[in-house]
Amino acid sequence: MNKIYSLLIFSFLFSSCSTITLREGLRIDEKADWLGSGRGEGNTNISSSEIKLNPPFKLIWSYNAESGFPKNSLAVSDGVLFAGCLSGSVQAVNLKNGSGIGKASTKSKSCYSNPLILKNIIVLAFGDGEENFITGYDFKKGVFKWKTSTDRIMSSPVIKNELVYYADTKGGVYSVNAETGEKKRIYKNENPFFTSPVLCGGLLVTGDSKGILTAVDIINENSAWTFKTGGGIYSDVSFRNNRYFFGSDDGFFYCLDSAGSLVWKKNLSTKFLSSCSFYSDNVITAGVNGKIYSLNIISGETSWEVQTGGAFSASPVVNDDKIFIGSFDMHFYCLDAKNGRVLWKYNLEDRIRTTAVIWKKFILVANDDKSIYCFQ
Repeated sequence: MNKIYSLLIFSFLFSSCSTITLREGLRIDEKADWLGSGRGEGNTNISSSEIKLNPPFKLIWSYNAESGFPKNSLAVSDGVLFAGCLSGSVQAVNLKNGSGIGKASTKSKSCYSNPLILKNIIVLAFGDGEENFITGYDFKKGVFKWKTSTDRIMSSPVIKNELVYYADTKGGVYSVNAETGEKKRIYKNENPFFTSPVLCGGLLVTGDSKGILTAVDIINENSAWTFKTGGGIYSDVSFRNNRYFFGSDDGFFYCLDSAGSLVWKKNLSTKFLSSCSFYSDNVITAGVNGKIYSLNIISGETSWEVQTGGAFSASPVVNDDKIFIGSFDMHFYCLDAKNGRVLWKYNLEDRIRTTAVIWKKFILVANDDKSIYCFQ
């Protein structure tokens, strides 16, 4: 029987919390897996599944996590789904049947971090404002391998060359050794960071609450450039074709070149929590006004827009020529990326704030009823 569907062993950790124990580890496939927020480098939210996904889709299982989820929460490798939960835990689910594999809990009351899967560990940030830390959980042994105190982190970490990077709400940017948890500050900003950084070469780029996008040189440990917008930035930045794409609370959606200079900006008259995805020559994003937009990457002109019934905090996910996104109007949507036509939608009967992930034939989304849903 395939390893990913074999019996997985459970044990108990300190504080009477069940654990996640995968004795054989995971066969990580960086080309196919969804290993972290935005599906890794570039934060493009593009699925690499080679399976043609055509609606209508069927709900095959649901899993009750008994916890809410942040806007970026899900990661998948080797048939195992990991979910970071607002209750301060990470949970693992068997994709074949939706059964729980285990849960690793902490004393923290919250987690706003997407799990980051690295070899045999999961890296997550936890914090409720009182006790804040980033940790590496060894899922082969079922133990927390290391735990490093931090200021509060309300975004997801990224990795490059065995170093994990994160930005915190005190304006700090840090690197952490993925094996040991050793922490090093590489930059300090005056303003809080609430967005997950994107790594592009030797630059870490993220936006702050005062509307400044900062590119941090992770080698020289200084600011390479900054770009000021007219409102706070709560939209995770995406990088594609040597361009940065993000929305600001000033109502504009921005495109910058690799040196941080403005290429174009588009007034969409909405605030943004969503990040981006891409289809052909278009960038796809969604606003808190309930609209999904497709903008030409070169000019910023609108290719199409679609109005839905609720705000978006989830980011669009593109698979082939289709867009998947959940809304506060309780519907999970599949749209035609070419023209924005709604091909299919499913009422999950509660708000959807979490970005979906696609792994092979599995389409996964979490909503505010504390459950994860799997469609095929």
